[in-house]
Amino acid sequence: MHALIKHLSTWEGRPPFMMAIESQGLRLPRAWEACVAGMAGVDLVEYQFYLNEFAREVLTSAGRTTPIVRQFHHSIISYRSAYLDTTYEKYGFAAIPQIEALLSDMKKANTEAAELRDKLNREISIFKQQEVVKFFERRQQLNSITDFEEILAESAKQRNYIFKNRYWCKASADFEYRMKIDRGRKNSWTFSIPWEAYIRQRSDQDFMYSGAAIAVWCPGLRKYESYNGAAEAILGVNALVIAFDTLWSMLATGKR
Repeated sequence: MHALIKHLSTWEGRPPFMMAIESQGLRLPRAWEACVAGMAGVDLVEYQFYLNEFAREVLTSAGRTTPIVRQFHHSIISYRSAYLDTTYEKYGFAAIPQIEALLSDMKKANTEAAELRDKLNREISIFKQQEVVKFFERRQQLNSITDFEEILAESAKQRNYIFKNRYWCKASADFEYRMKIDRGRKNSWTFSIPWEAYIRQRSDQDFMYSGAAIAVWCPGLRKYESYNGAAEAILGVNALVIAFDTLWSMLATGKR
């Protein structure tokens, strides 16, 4: 088994991850899950358990598995969920049908889909604005930051990352956690945050896990990636850094 897979397999799971980011002020992901479960008519506890199992399969395989269709690379798999196996046998796919149907409907180009998206976005927008207010209460003021690289630098320094070869880096044994801003899009204030991050083994740099993939199993995190104006952009970059650094903190302990 690859050393990076062994490293990722020590992860304690999504529940402590979610508790850790919430304790640092990131409540939007939980709000998104509650809104989606409510709109789909699904028990929130059931949906969160599904996400917990989904997350463990994805993270501990470094993203080299597709849980919903039970597609695995057996040479690197370190966890397989019995719950997701049972769900697949029952429905033909490893997902909660009502959630899957809702998210699929939202992608359609019709009036009903637009209404569903608007409803979810309105509810989430309320939570996001509350976080913006609380975030800047802690910071005291909106700094005169002019681009994403400055925002990332400030947040990374606070968490003891060091800058080298265009990345902000932090190590854990033979593993390196790296993040940067895509310079080609760094000054856009009306699109999505051009943030990228990954975990790699320093002695085998071709095999990596993308930090952006956290949003695959913590879907509400994507709501930080889009923004409208400087305040939401600053919150968004800090939220992404907090999530990535929380993963570092959990994996650096080496505990299950």
